[in-house]
Amino acid sequence: MSKLKNIEEQVQRTLASLDGIQRAAANPFLFTRIIARLHEEKKQWNGVSRILTKPLVVVGTLVIVIVANVLVYMQTDSAAPVSSSDNEQLFAKEYNFSDPADGSFLIINDSNHEQGEK
Repeated sequence: MSKLKNIEEQVQRTLASLDGIQRAAANPFLFTRIIARLHEEKKQWNGVSRILTKPLVVVGTLVIVIVANVLVYMQTDSAAPVSSSDNEQLFAKEYNFSDPADGSFLIINDSNHEQGEK
């Protein structure tokens, strides 16, 4: 019973402490400062977008991209084309496969197959 009375007393003290609460007061110029900062940032981005949307900048950027693409294309075009047999030989060399033309690959597989049948 004393625990219940103690709990009710604590609840009453807590509620009484809430009676004197007032709304927190902000600086009267806070809203004005926030709006001024937003306008300042907007002005900065307007300047950047104004520069980037000038026709000279847009055309210059397009010319640079096109020239870079042409240079890359010309360098890859001048390289010797690789035939499929060259690719096969490179693949066989990389993974230690024997040359399929000599038939040793088939012989190895046939011998393993024969051993499995015995």
